[in-house]
Amino acid sequence: MNQTTVTVEGRNLIISRTFQAPRELVFQAWTDPHHLPQWWGPPMAIITVLE
Repeated sequence: MNQTTVTVEGRNLIISRTFQAPRELVFQAWTDPHHLPQWWGPPMAIITVLE
């Protein structure tokens, strides 16, 4: 089971989680507009990406 850790320091919100995936893929999932709609939000959500 993965554990998510959330820490609030002043005005910073730090979320830490360990993924069983290469770090390059995790980075792309957060930064590539083509990956983001695949996991952001609930399953039936419509995610619009504007570039």
